[in-house]
Parts: sequence; structure tokens; C-alpha cells
Amino acid sequence: MADIGDLYTRTQARVETLVSTAEPAHGVPACPGWTVHDVIAHVVGLATDVVRGEVDGYASAQWTDAQVSARHASPMGELIEEWHGALPPFVEVMANLDASSLPETVMTAIGPAPRSSFRSAFLVDLVQHEHDLRGALAAWRSVLDDDVEVLDNQVRNLRVVFALAGLPTLEIAADDTGRTWKVGRDEPVARLRGGTVELLRSIGGRRTDDEIRTLGWSGASAGMAERLVLPFFEAPASPIAGG
Repeated sequence: MADIGDLYTRTQARVETLVSTAEPAHGVPACPGWTVHDVIAHVVGLATDVVRGEVDGYASAQWTDAQVSARHASPMGELIEEWHGALPPFVEVMANLDASSLPETVMTAIGPAPRSSFRSAFLVDLVQHEHDLRGALAAWRSVLDDDVEVLDNQVRNLRVVFALAGLPTLEIAADDTGRTWKVGRDEPVARLRGGTVELLRSIGGRRTDDEIRTLGWSGASAGMAERLVLPFFEAPASPIAGG
């Protein structure tokens, strides 16, 4: 099992380097209405809020907007400094959720969720936003273990979605890493193939419904494309510029 703290710390360092020369006011199409500065304010605010145990309304618009608004006037250097200060206790939270200040049940934007379900949630958020920033800045990178861990987490959540919807088993295959996952308990009746990042971006609400339907589907996949986006997210109405 991957060390989530190490993956998060490594991703944090990449993001910090990525934005060090970026224009803070540069728009991020994957996050409508947000700039590079706003995205960093959110990920920094998330880390600080989690360390403080202030997670009521996790992932809701009100919760994330408050993080951005509170840091609106902070220079990028101050945001990075705050991130550095929050990082050690934040990594400790990820390493031991049960001993953290997080409540046993977290009230999220889509309802109550057990504390144990947050093992990879913070890494998922940061990696998705890293790709948001890379798309906005045309600064793409190769696939990393971080991406595979995020996709693995998303597939675990997708199993719950498919089960509740009464859908048969889907096999997801990442062509660039050779990894496969079963979404369901039985033999797969359909298959979805694609690159790791394209798959995690689709499941994470960064691809339109039409883009999802044109992915590498095969077999009896009826009704599956409509359930591919996880409940925390929503497919955009139009393709995202830069991905």
C-alpha cells in the first residue's frame, strides 16, 4: 500500500515548483472562475482546515470558497509558507486518521462519510488540481505513481456507485501502466480502456458527458458512462481548454 503522506509531499513539491514562475492571476479553465492563486489558496486552505479539524461541509462550495476568500489578499509566497507550515501535521493526519482531530463522521457536500474513507481523499484533490494547473499552464508531465494511486482510489469509490445503481461489472484498463481494475464482483461484461490520467480526469469530473461516451468502451456498457463521474464531481458542460 502506497505511503499517502510521501505521495502528497512529493505532489506538493511539484505543484510549488509549477506555480513558482506562473502568473497568479492566470485563469484555470478546469476550475471555472478560479485563478492559479485561487487553486493554491484552496489546496493550502484544505490542509490548514484538516489540521484544525474544521471539515464540516467538506468539498462544498461554501467550504472551498471560504478558503479562497480568506487568502484573497495573500501573496503567493505567503500561501506557500502557510502550506509548508501545515504540511508536517497534515501528513501526520493522513498517516493516522483515527488519532487525528477529524470527527469519526465527516459531513461532506454529499452527506456523511466515515473518517476512514479519507485515506486518499486529500491526495486525490491535490493531484486533480495539479493536472488542472498543468492544463492551464500547458505544462504536462508523464504518468506517476501518484496518478495510479488516485485512479485506484477513484475505482474503489466507483464500485459503490455501480453497486447502488445495480450495474454489472466493468473492467477498467490503463494502457500506459498495464494496470486493470474490476468495478464489481462478477466477471466483467464491459471494458473501458484509456490512459491513466485520462481515466482519472474523466472519473473526477473533468470530461464532458460526450467525451466520456467516446472513451475506449467495449462490451455491454449500457448505462455505465452515465455513472462514471463520482458523486463529489460533475461533468463540465463544455470541454476544458488544455484538459
